[in-house]
Amino acid sequence: MNDAQKALIGDRYRILHSVDEGGTSYIFLVQDIKLDKQYAMKLLKPELSADPQYAKAFKKEIKLLKKLNHPNIAHLVNYGFQGSFAYYIMEYVEGCTLKSYIEQGILTMEQKIEIAEKICSAMEYAHSMGVVHRDLKPANVMLDACLEPIILDFGTAEAAESGESAQEEVFGTVEYFSPEQAKGEKTDKYTDIYSMGILLYELMTGKLPFTGEEKVAIALKQIHQTPDSPCLYAPDLPHSIEHIILKALRKQKSDRYQSFMQMRKDLEKALRFPEGAYIKNYREQEEHTNRKVRRHGSNTVNRFVILGVLTVILAVVILNLWSSVSRRKTEAVYMPALQNKTLEEAQRIVEQYDLELEYTYEANAQVEEGRILSQTPQMGVLVERGEKVQAVVSLGAGELLDMPNLIGMDEQNAEETLRKVGFTQVVTEGVYDAAAEDGEVVGQYPDSGERVSADATVVLQVNHVNSQLAEVIPQLVGQDMFTAVSQASEAGFGRVLINMIDMAGSPGQVVAQYPTSDMIEVSLAYMELTVQQPSSVCQLQVEIPGGAVSYHQDAYMCITAAFWDDQICCYEFIVDEYTCKDSLEFEKLFADGESYRMSLDTKFKDMDYTIYIYLNGEVVYTKQYMS
Repeated sequence: MNDAQKALIGDRYRILHSVDEGGTSYIFLVQDIKLDKQYAMKLLKPELSADPQYAKAFKKEIKLLKKLNHPNIAHLVNYGFQGSFAYYIMEYVEGCTLKSYIEQGILTMEQKIEIAEKICSAMEYAHSMGVVHRDLKPANVMLDACLEPIILDFGTAEAAESGESAQEEVFGTVEYFSPEQAKGEKTDKYTDIYSMGILLYELMTGKLPFTGEEKVAIALKQIHQTPDSPCLYAPDLPHSIEHIILKALRKQKSDRYQSFMQMRKDLEKALRFPEGAYIKNYREQEEHTNRKVRRHGSNTVNRFVILGVLTVILAVVILNLWSSVSRRKTEAVYMPALQNKTLEEAQRIVEQYDLELEYTYEANAQVEEGRILSQTPQMGVLVERGEKVQAVVSLGAGELLDMPNLIGMDEQNAEETLRKVGFTQVVTEGVYDAAAEDGEVVGQYPDSGERVSADATVVLQVNHVNSQLAEVIPQLVGQDMFTAVSQASEAGFGRVLINMIDMAGSPGQVVAQYPTSDMIEVSLAYMELTVQQPSSVCQLQVEIPGGAVSYHQDAYMCITAAFWDDQICCYEFIVDEYTCKDSLEFEKLFADGESYRMSLDTKFKDMDYTIYIYLNGEVVYTKQYMS
C-alpha cells in the first residue's frame, strides 16, 4: 500500500497511518487537508477494485451508508473512485470499543443499559431505512469520551429486501451469529436482534454465551444449544435484563423481539421493574432449562434450592411485617403487591394501608384488561402512610392490525392505505433519497408485517421537496448568529433552529452546527446552530399553558420561540426538547403548565414572537405574543 500512502486520495485526503486490515479492504486514519480534520477511510484493496464483483459490492456498501444519518451511527462524509483506488470517508470516532470497556469491567449497570438503549435506537433507525447490519458486536461499537455509542462497520450490511449478501465471502462473526446465519440461510432484521442479545449477554456478564475452539462447534451451538442464564455469571443482574437477553436469543425468529423498538422499550423499564414480569415468552422449552441446570451439577442445584428456601422465608417475614405494621398503625408501611390485581382490588388494598392510588392506562396484550400492569414503588419497599403510589392499568391488547408495506407508495396513497386498515395516528418525516421520486415513501415504522395496536403512531419517511439535496453546506462555526442564520437561509434550509448556551467563548458566535459543512446528501429541512450567549441580553419568559400538548409515547417534542426580522429572516430559538418516555413524568411537567426563562440578544427585546410546539416534527400548538 505504499502507492496509496504516498498519494493524496481524492485530492484532499492524506493517509496518516493504518488502523486495520480486512480480507478485502484497508482502514486508514486520514487528514483532510482542506478542512484540517481527521477522518477514517475505508479503501478497497487495489488488486480487488478491478474485479467487477468486488467493485459492485463496494459501491453497494456506499449506497447503504448514504441512507443512514443517525447520531449513533458513524456517518458517511465522502466517497470516490481514483484510478485503482475505491474509497469512502467516515467520521473518525476517538475513544475505545465497547469490547474494550467490557474487558475492563468499569461500566455501571445504568451506563450499560443506557448504551444498550442507544444501540437499539440506532438499529431501529437502520432497519427503518431498510439496512441490516449482520455483524453487530461490541468490537463494532465505539464509545467516545462521553460514553456515547457509535456503531461502525456496515461492511457486511445488506438491504433488508435483498436476498444477496453485500460481500459473498463475509458473513459476520461466528460468536455473534444468529442460528439462521449459522445455517447459511437468508438474513434479515431478526439476525441483528439475535446478535444484540449476544452483545447484551457479553456486556452484562463479561462472557460470551457460546464459545469453542472450532468455529464450526460454535456455529452448531448457536443453532441447537440454549444459553446459560446470564445470572449464573452475574448474580446481581436484574431479572428484567436476564429476560430481555433470553428473549432476544430465542432460536426461532418469531419468538424473538419483533423490532428493536420493542427491545428498547423493555430496556427502558428494566430498572423500574427489575423483577421483569412485564417480559413474556423469554424461555425456550422447559426441557432445555432442565438440561441447563443439570449441566452445572449439584452445586448449582443446591444453590437454587437454598435460594428458593430463603425466598419463602423472606416472603413469610415480609407478610408478618405487613400484618404487624398494619395492626400497629405506624407511620411507615411496606408497599403491598398490586400487580395483576383488578383496579378495584388495588384501590381497596391501598386504602387498608392509608395510601393514595394514582393510575394511568396502557395497552398490553399480555395482561388482562382492567388489571394492574406495573406499580411504583415495588412490593416490599417502605413507604409513608398517606404517600401517593402509582399504578399502570392494562387496557388489554386492543385491536391488533397487520402493518402493510408502504414503501414505494406516494404519501397520499400510504395514508389512505393506513386508514383503510384501521390506523388513525400517522406522522410524516421529510427525508432525502436520491433514488426515490418526490413524495415517495422511502421508510416506515413499524415495519411491514408486524402486528401493531390500532392506536399506534405510524411514522412515514417521505421524500419531500423541502428535503432536497444540499450541494454546498456553508461553514458557519465562528460567525455571528445573525450572519449565520442569513447564510443558512440563503443555502436553502427551510428552518434554522438556534440553541443558546452559556459557556466560555466569543459572545454571540456560532460554536457548532448540524449538518456540518463536510457532510454530503443531507436534508434541507432544517439547520441547527449552537450559539454562545451574547454579552448584552434581555430576558424572555415563555409560558406553556396546561393541556397545550398531550402525551404520545416515544414522541419527540420540541418547544421553540420564533422571531421575524421584518418578516424576512426567522430566528427560531429552542426553548426545550423532550422525548416522551414516561407518562407520569410528562403529566408532572406539563399538566399544570410550564414556565421557561431565556436570555436572548437585546435586539429581540419588545419584538413580537410565536411559540411553537412540535411533536415528531409536526406543529401541534402555536401562540403568538404581541409586544
